[in-house]
Amino acid sequence: MNASYTFALILTVLLVYSLKAFRVYFLLSGEGVSLSKFLSAFSLTTLLNIIVPFKLGELFRFFCFGHMIKNYLKGFAVVLLDRFVDIVSLLFVFVIMKFLGRAEFSWIFFFLLFASIFLILFYSALQNLLSFWNEYFVKSRPSKRHLHALVFLRKIGVFYGELKNLILGRFFAIFTLSVFSWGIEIVSLILCKRFFDFAPANLVSTYLSAALTGKTFLPLENFIHTSAIFLGFIFAISILANFLQIFMVSRRQAENGK
Repeated sequence: MNASYTFALILTVLLVYSLKAFRVYFLLSGEGVSLSKFLSAFSLTTLLNIIVPFKLGELFRFFCFGHMIKNYLKGFAVVLLDRFVDIVSLLFVFVIMKFLGRAEFSWIFFFLLFASIFLILFYSALQNLLSFWNEYFVKSRPSKRHLHALVFLRKIGVFYGELKNLILGRFFAIFTLSVFSWGIEIVSLILCKRFFDFAPANLVSTYLSAALTGKTFLPLENFIHTSAIFLGFIFAISILANFLQIFMVSRRQAENGK
């Protein structure tokens, strides 16, 4: 690859993943998570998302964050909201690119749009649904099955409360961060267009469609490979930082014990 293109690619990866990491860290703020532990968890789970197909790394991220903050329901709420905001911000950027004549709508755009609308409507109706079914099972004849249903509904209610608190307090901030991260990635793609040996008619549409469907596309592959190297480096550094922190604490305790 051209040296200028390589530099631009590395800079893009650095900016994009810094914004993505800050977005998730902001969602986890107030949980007492150290920066080094967060970076190791974020870099590892994001790296798995790149390597493992169908974004299955998100399942590991849910367990990882849930274990880290000792609250699996909030961990799931954080991962779910982070993914949803990422999709909504992508749709927003796609519309802007369409307005500027840089992209064309495709079936994946409308699929994500309808999926986002469905999730918004479901979230809006969830509180009333929980109230209805809670009242139904409380007033119905007592049974073990109904008791299990009430316990399940209570857990859903706790999850809804965690998600609602995150949305009310942090949605606009993480949405803005996500728009900037997608914007940087796309602007970098447009600026680096002259380094490609090919020029598809709708470069942005092709790039975003490949990102969403997993199709092979050279600029996206370059970004993914550079991202994997960067995330692996951050993971190694954060693990080393955690190890040094544990070593220093152990040494200090040993010195105090003398």
